[in-house]
Amino acid sequence: MAVLDLQVLFQLVGEDDHAFILETLDDFSAILDETLLSIRHAYEEANIPKIGQFSHRLKGSSGAMGAEALAMVCLELDVAVKSEDTLKISSLITQLASEIEIVKEFCRNYQEDICLNEKSNQD
Repeated sequence: MAVLDLQVLFQLVGEDDHAFILETLDDFSAILDETLLSIRHAYEEANIPKIGQFSHRLKGSSGAMGAEALAMVCLELDVAVKSEDTLKISSLITQLASEIEIVKEFCRNYQEDICLNEKSNQD
């Protein structure tokens, strides 16, 4: 399973507008950071329904961007929230944070590749 299925991303934003791809990846990375922070805050407050809301939203945006492994962790977190399994929720938040870092690293690397290719094409 790819970290981020670029074909899904290209279907969403096209593959020729590199500036828009870069902006989309930046926006997605920011959403990942904000959502993880919100989930952690909700966990600290023992607000399980809020964890579920944030996780559900992140599952949708991850799926739309082609981040399938991240979407699967969100799905598992949704299930744990519904069963109010706090130990599993805690474990999955840790797993979610790791998966988010993997996706963000992929985004950074892909953005660098785009920038390098554009620079090479200008030379």
